[in-house]
Amino acid sequence: MLTKLLIMYKLTFLFLLFSMYAHSQVVPIGTVIKGKRLPNILAHDNPNTNNRSATLNGSIKINDSKLSIIENGFVVLLSSDPRIPDVSNSSKYVVGAGIADFNITINTFSSNTSYKYRAYAKNSKGEYAYSQLISFTTFTDHCEINPCKNGASCTSYESGPICKCTVNFCGDCCVQLADASCPGGGEQVCPFGPTASNINIKIIQLNESLSNKNSWYSSQAISNQLQTSRIIK
Repeated sequence: MLTKLLIMYKLTFLFLLFSMYAHSQVVPIGTVIKGKRLPNILAHDNPNTNNRSATLNGSIKINDSKLSIIENGFVVLLSSDPRIPDVSNSSKYVVGAGIADFNITINTFSSNTSYKYRAYAKNSKGEYAYSQLISFTTFTDHCEINPCKNGASCTSYESGPICKCTVNFCGDCCVQLADASCPGGGEQVCPFGPTASNINIKIIQLNESLSNKNSWYSSQAISNQLQTSRIIK
């Protein structure tokens, strides 16, 4: 009987000691704890991306803990970085708190660049949970090379640049002088792909050269008229 009591006392002591240790241990930042205290975080595939921005989306699908979510957001790294993004090694974008779906549009990405990200949530114990890893690539900014000419504005799309011509120009990349057959002021494509690039550059250079020559001839004609007027007087 005495032996059984001693065994029970020892087991009780070990249980209490283990419980004290378990409640006092420190959870490092970025550590994902498996269990009911942390939610299941999901990031949505194929974020909406354009030249330099992307809209990232996340959601908390399960949270049966009594602990509140005090922060949620996203952590982002370049795809070329071998690390897995977490709050300690990545660009961190805080969105808010709570368990509602969350998203953010980030406008500071580089064009034609691959990134990877995870959604995260932080509970009131300071513990973090992360989503699966999502990768995406921003579009090429076709306007970086200034393809639209003669004062036209440029908008870059995934398919290429679109030029908004001024009223005096028309045609691809707004390089033609407007006339009845080619009204000015409209939106025009600018086929600056690998096969069309050299052709378009030559056309633009030719038009700019002709434009400069026309300007020179116009100024010379005006100068000659002034000189003739002075002689007659």
